[in-house]
Amino acid sequence: MSMRESCVIVDENGRIVDMNQKAKEMLPFLNSGVIGEKALDVFSIFPSLIEAMIHPKEQEMELNASSVGGPEWILAKISPLNDDRKDSIVYAIFFEDTTERHRMLESLQYYATRDDLTGLFNRRYFYEAIKPGIEASINKVSEVSIIMIDIDSFKEVNDAYGHALGDKVLRSCAKVLAANIESESDAIIGRFGGDEFIVFMPEASLEEAQRIAEKLRLSVVAMPILEEIERPLHISVGVAAGQIERFEEIEMLISKADDAMYKAKRSGGNRVCT
Repeated sequence: MSMRESCVIVDENGRIVDMNQKAKEMLPFLNSGVIGEKALDVFSIFPSLIEAMIHPKEQEMELNASSVGGPEWILAKISPLNDDRKDSIVYAIFFEDTTERHRMLESLQYYATRDDLTGLFNRRYFYEAIKPGIEASINKVSEVSIIMIDIDSFKEVNDAYGHALGDKVLRSCAKVLAANIESESDAIIGRFGGDEFIVFMPEASLEEAQRIAEKLRLSVVAMPILEEIERPLHISVGVAAGQIERFEEIEMLISKADDAMYKAKRSGGNRVCT
């Protein structure tokens, strides 16, 4: 059997009756020893493919084959065969290596959702990411919290040392903030714009959000001093919490947290305000 695509033939009894060399090269477990074996047993490593094979019809699915020595991602296509010859052949399974395409899509998705400089969620995707948490909080009639963060004296750093160092400050702060948020269940952080960051906490009271905000403030204070500016960095943090009944009402909390953040800045910075 020769064919440009990787292909396996399965008969009406569900047994593998033929395959081409390309299939053997793509999936090492496909060898002459599996001829005559039940396809459901041979492909048991792929549950979604097994489910499709039980009632074979024209369909396709993507599979991760790295655990069996194959490509990271393959596209499996089941295609019933014409039975005009009245023989026992029922369907073919074609395999295509889609690893590069899959990685390209992952890359596109990453850059569509992430801020280029810091790697945090960008502002547009942040709103998408918090939707499930807001819905859960609405259903449970519980509070949600917003933390707004601004780097103190960032404009002065930018003006005095240039945008390259300003970018380094943003990346350094983002890394520390994200690392401290990771340990908080369901909390989501994003870059809101400029030198501002935002944190969403579902089902979190004002007191809980204040605790996290203070933890974030202290984490920035404890950062190693950047040798280029020879002074510690610190942040102003605003916190707001409340119950909301519709997704759109999150803007009200963001506005309150933003006001609290500017209150912290007017009070000298390096503090948390509500």
